[in-house]
Amino acid sequence: MSHALISKMHFSFVALGLLVLQMNQSAPAGTTIFTNSTSIIVPDHGIAMPYPCTIPVSGLTGPVSKITLSLHHLTHTYSLDLDLLLVGPGGQNLMVMSDCGSPNDIAMVDLTFDDDASANLPSSTDIVSGTFRPTNILGNDGADDSMALPAPPNSGATQLSVFNGSNPNGVWSLYVWDDAEFDLGSISGGWSITITTDSGTPTCFNPTAYAVGAAPSCVTIGDLNNDGYNDMAVANHDIPLDNRVSVLLNNGDGTFAPSVFYDTDARPYWIALGDVDGDNDVDMAVSNYFATTVSIFLNNGNGTFAPQVTYEVGNGPGFVILAKLNNDNALDIACTNIFDGTVSILTNNGNGTFASQVTYPCGPGPYGLVAADFDQQPGLDLAISNFHDQTVNILMNNGDGTFAAPAVYNVETGPVGNDAADLDNDGDIDLVVADLNNNYAGMWISVLMNNGNGTFAPKVNYAVPAGPYTVKVVDFNADGFGDIVCSSESGYVSIFLNHQDGTFAPASAFEIGSDPVGLDVGDLDGNGTPEVAITAYGSNEVWVLFNQYAGFERQPLDQTVTVGDRVSFTVDASNADSVRWQRDGIDLTDGPTANGSTISGSASSTLTISNVQLADAGQFVAVATNGCGDGLSSPAVLTVQRPLPTCRADIAPQPNGNGVVNVDDLLAVINHWGTCPAPPTSCIADVQPPNGNGFVNVDDLLLIINSWGLCP
Repeated sequence: MSHALISKMHFSFVALGLLVLQMNQSAPAGTTIFTNSTSIIVPDHGIAMPYPCTIPVSGLTGPVSKITLSLHHLTHTYSLDLDLLLVGPGGQNLMVMSDCGSPNDIAMVDLTFDDDASANLPSSTDIVSGTFRPTNILGNDGADDSMALPAPPNSGATQLSVFNGSNPNGVWSLYVWDDAEFDLGSISGGWSITITTDSGTPTCFNPTAYAVGAAPSCVTIGDLNNDGYNDMAVANHDIPLDNRVSVLLNNGDGTFAPSVFYDTDARPYWIALGDVDGDNDVDMAVSNYFATTVSIFLNNGNGTFAPQVTYEVGNGPGFVILAKLNNDNALDIACTNIFDGTVSILTNNGNGTFASQVTYPCGPGPYGLVAADFDQQPGLDLAISNFHDQTVNILMNNGDGTFAAPAVYNVETGPVGNDAADLDNDGDIDLVVADLNNNYAGMWISVLMNNGNGTFAPKVNYAVPAGPYTVKVVDFNADGFGDIVCSSESGYVSIFLNHQDGTFAPASAFEIGSDPVGLDVGDLDGNGTPEVAITAYGSNEVWVLFNQYAGFERQPLDQTVTVGDRVSFTVDASNADSVRWQRDGIDLTDGPTANGSTISGSASSTLTISNVQLADAGQFVAVATNGCGDGLSSPAVLTVQRPLPTCRADIAPQPNGNGVVNVDDLLAVINHWGTCPAPPTSCIADVQPPNGNGFVNVDDLLLIINSWGLCP
């Protein structure tokens, strides 16, 4: 695998070692046991032999979804001295056991470490055979638990799930260390790991690759030619081979025409799309990493672009965005400057040209950048990921496109991409950050939940394959909650489905082309569900993952009816094996209801309720189902009104009047004065005597006058 993109950007002429990993669609999830039966000899103080004891793993498909570790025949005269560190192929590590047990001898103990075990190892009593959670009792023996090289520093992880989402193939290492004198032992039967892999999610995406330029670093989705279908723009980051962006226009069916190239300044890195000149078509902004510029490409109105116009920014332009920062309805430019530790703001002059930059300080090595209203005050705020100091900065907008000093929040090492969205549907905007890590072994995304006032709770981490780079939030399964997708330079794309509360299921990750880095999301085939587009930096491709979750091209609409009416809700579902309807979260069935209405079509695209009653009011949702699970439509609210009070004199406006005898009814009598046309009942103003008499006359006029006002 090639070096991380961060390394490529700083050391421009390092040769790429290409490794193309094909998308795996068919391999099932599976569990495999790997064993090294070599006896591990533990001295009275120091490293065990061998150190480390290793297990090579190969041939597994899909990322780790669960791992357990077993020790066979552990013997020791003072188990409190033992420290065991497990290190995975991607650099993740866990102190599986440290300072556990008692001063007494243990002999031929068999241990399995499993996150799902019910108990930890004991801290003061003898260790016995069994299954336990990983247990690190810091300082229980009074000795230093630092392990000798080449063991890496303890990551601080507490569960074996630290390995979830990682590539299982490679060398697994077990470092065993005795941290005090006078006692010794062995693991005479060696050790084993049981690895479960997951290849479930790929069946819900259909991958297709498209050739672009050299070393694509970013892909952005938008309708570039105003035909109603989303297209793609790609930054080709290599030098001297490229310095271009690729534009791939949608053929109208989710396939794409060959790339059309546009020249940029040196080493284009990131792309933002938006209408900067107010002519209702989508223009491009491109950051040029080696040129200290941002290029603006104005759309000619048909998906072709005029030559670039460049604007100066800082050193090492990183992520670029277009956003309305000063509330004048024109898109401004914001761009991080990686080498300066600043963010540049270029205000739109209102015509697609831009004022000179104004810079604001942020942390060292700023990469990721997103604009959102974090504090629910005027003006979009900025969130910036600082690669070199393990932080995210929040710059609050002063309401006029200027920004306050940054607030600082800790994440994991080497944050790069970020995105902002309301993850728990509480009305405020939360933050997601991809933590790449300086040594390409980053294994986390960090989620920071908004406290409701633009401040954020401490990060919550979710494990991903090594090298997470870009994150986006989008609702893949149409349940109304944003899910997370993340690219990892180790060759994976990960999907985190929202538990509908802002917490997330473990990553379902799958392999894709070499060095997937930039990604974006959007509906590329016109069926109402979002696709994922990812740049494969090492194989000069963009991969499109076509969403196979059930979705909706047509959503149900809110309706208001009166008791006794008939009402229907209709959806057009895509990728659905079946559709069913719910009211207030409860499945509906055809037939008469207890309240007197009748339901039909509860398992079809159109739900109908006849003789609607007050109890039928509520929130209606269509549920489309296929092998990927359920997708929910937007909710449609049914409001049921009581019928208006009626009386014979209330005849206008038709039909059935409006519950009031007033001038409308008087005018109806005057305008219909005389003999009614046949049959007599067709004359609405003939109301007296009961059922009329074929004439509109003074009797009808007197009834109107005597009934004046609200009907009873």
